[in-house]
Amino acid sequence: MSGYRSQLQRVVQGLLCVSLGLLVATPQAFAQAAGVPAASPAAPLSQSLTGEALKAYSAAMLLFQDGDAAGALAKLRHAHDLSHDARLLWNMAVCEKELRHYASSARLVTQYLAEAKALSAESRASAQQTLDALRGFYSEVTLVGLQPGATLTIDGESVGTAPLTGPVPVDLGRRRLRVQLSGFESFERLFDVPGADPIEIRVELVKLRQTAALAIASAGARDVITVDDKVVGSGRWQGNVAQGAHAIRVTAPGKKAYETHLELTAGASKSLQITLQDESRGLPVWAWVTGGAAVAVGAGVGGYFLLKKDDAREAPRGELGTIHLPLRFP
Repeated sequence: MSGYRSQLQRVVQGLLCVSLGLLVATPQAFAQAAGVPAASPAAPLSQSLTGEALKAYSAAMLLFQDGDAAGALAKLRHAHDLSHDARLLWNMAVCEKELRHYASSARLVTQYLAEAKALSAESRASAQQTLDALRGFYSEVTLVGLQPGATLTIDGESVGTAPLTGPVPVDLGRRRLRVQLSGFESFERLFDVPGADPIEIRVELVKLRQTAALAIASAGARDVITVDDKVVGSGRWQGNVAQGAHAIRVTAPGKKAYETHLELTAGASKSLQITLQDESRGLPVWAWVTGGAAVAVGAGVGGYFLLKKDDAREAPRGELGTIHLPLRFP
């Protein structure tokens, strides 16, 4: 803990001059403070900047003085985009440090050293010491197995698209890495950043299964819906299924089961509207019609003998012939 504290003190000392410069309620802020590495003995920023760049710079001074480092950083970035003055990079690094974005602060100091061509040896050495102290507060993360075209985010912030130019500097603490590539499942990993020491993470992307959209709606709210022998819901269901053949079955008590097979291609969308039919009770319809006619015939013949009055004569003898009673359908 004491080691990190001393490192942080060196960072603060390296950037303190700029911070103090921001707190001075004069237009001569940031790079004018004593001991601040200066890109050149040219006129101070408050005099060299003009137009919108000067307005943005002045607003940044006021925002930082009011404790709004994030707002000051946004204004400084706008001023740098307009003027390309390397001294603004150093001021941006101060703001990033105040926001505890140590990796971003180090990146800006590195850019400052590269772009500020007229730095004195003493100023360059001071900036380098600040950069060395900052390295204790972030780690460089190397991603192994990263496929070209994959996009990276850390804690929801975009990092870039593979291939990367080198390791990714990440601030200390617990971080969430997310890697996405078309046709593959997202890769996510929580990892701890100790600071200073490099980290290596192996990225393993799994191919995304090609799926199709399927929706099934049945007229009965309690109708049981089964997809590939697995109950998925009742009454209504929708979801994604793998491409290929699928068996659909809908059942309900007292209803005829509905069954069908579908062949779905990747990206396809299919909807089914199903109304189950009641099961027939007893004999089928044709049996009732035919049987009913036979019963009617039997009733007529039997009724003849049952209702006929007995008489003294002997009952006629012989065989009962076949009675033809053809069915008629209106």
